[in-house]
Amino acid sequence: MSGEEQSDADRIKPVQPTIDATDTEKLYYSQFLKAQKMVLNDRPTQPVDAALFFGHSWFDGEKWGVYQLMVDLYKTGMVKYIVLYGSHGQRFGDTIPNVVAPSKDYARDRLVKMGVPDVHIINSELPEPTKNNTPSEGEGFLNTAQEKGWHSLIAIANPHQILRATLGLVTLINKQQRPFDIWSAAPTNTNWDKK
Repeated sequence: MSGEEQSDADRIKPVQPTIDATDTEKLYYSQFLKAQKMVLNDRPTQPVDAALFFGHSWFDGEKWGVYQLMVDLYKTGMVKYIVLYGSHGQRFGDTIPNVVAPSKDYARDRLVKMGVPDVHIINSELPEPTKNNTPSEGEGFLNTAQEKGWHSLIAIANPHQILRATLGLVTLINKQQRPFDIWSAAPTNTNWDKK
């Protein structure tokens, strides 16, 4: 080789990435990767204490897959209880029920009609009744689980919600150092075209 010619190894040198992230950013990305792994991971192989139901928009109310998933997990003995979100379907900051979403009573009625005994459906409560969002629901779920002495949980939501729900739970569990094992599951049969 002449002095001007370079080998491929000399021309293509790996670039060493430099990441100057804050501790908060590192924690966020760590939690994001953990949640993504959980969402993509298999479902639990052993029964868990409870399923945490995150799906409750009017859109979800018309979808049967998320309800059928919870019923199937219950009927096969994989979950002992189903925990419903603390919302009554009120608008954020308001208390009028069934405005933006079906209430937890709607979900309970539907699950009972599908064969889940009412005594195995638990209501969680929002930490603040007018803050009905995913983080508040997650905190309500975890408070209920801790009060009941549960340690293993599975978050249930439709595919477009499951990552957000799982990320919220992972963040709360890590931040508050709560002793929970958690899995995630979403139905595989959601018909997005059905209105």
